[in-house]
Amino acid sequence: MVLINIKGKSEADQFLCEAKTTDSLDPVSTAVVEQWNLRLRLKWYLTCARELQKGVAQIQEIIEKCERDLKESQTTVFPLDHWKEQVRLLRAAVTIGYPLEASGPLADLAKAMESLEIDEETRLRKQHILHVMDNEGQIADQKELYDPATANLWFASKLLHRDKILSDFVGKNEKTKITCKITSATSGAPAREPAIDQQTQKEMMAYWFKKQEEDKRLAEDDEIAFGSSEWANPKAMKAQFQGLRDLRLR
Repeated sequence: MVLINIKGKSEADQFLCEAKTTDSLDPVSTAVVEQWNLRLRLKWYLTCARELQKGVAQIQEIIEKCERDLKESQTTVFPLDHWKEQVRLLRAAVTIGYPLEASGPLADLAKAMESLEIDEETRLRKQHILHVMDNEGQIADQKELYDPATANLWFASKLLHRDKILSDFVGKNEKTKITCKITSATSGAPAREPAIDQQTQKEMMAYWFKKQEEDKRLAEDDEIAFGSSEWANPKAMKAQFQGLRDLRLR
């Protein structure tokens, strides 16, 4: 199986999936984009569920489990069904914690939020529950969602055309690992990767900052040494002519 590393704007967006070299790129692209979208939605659901977890152990437990899996998915392949199950478990936990609000129709929950008779804390709680339970609701990263039927995968600055098979671009070696990015059907090629990764850039900046501080300290030491030198003393020549340069008091 070819290992496909999907990259986004940050390291937290990365995840692994796999496909055969003989697979058509149309279903492969669709499956990858569906997983991308569901992971984004799950992250949004988790953000809202954190506001509901106080005093509800089931919500706390599934949040921790999802966060571990999201991080592990950067090095381990999880199928799409895994993320669907995580969403189901999260919603079940919210329903346990808030049975009256989470188990009813979403339209009723949305209507209740507009009532002038509830306080702000109650309104926010209902809003968070609605966000977790709604499959089609807006999320914080709405612009990062793609149409699974038309979005494109890019590898090595090449568009992986949906009407071709994976081996047309990566060869027939099933042990290949590639890195891909997703764009909408109307977008061009994604931005090229920087010459150095984010961690290396941080280390280089830390090194240069440390070096600048060290150079500054050395320059200050040199100035102190210069000012303390006898030849730099403006009164030294006068003292020499007066015969006082090497005078020692007993």
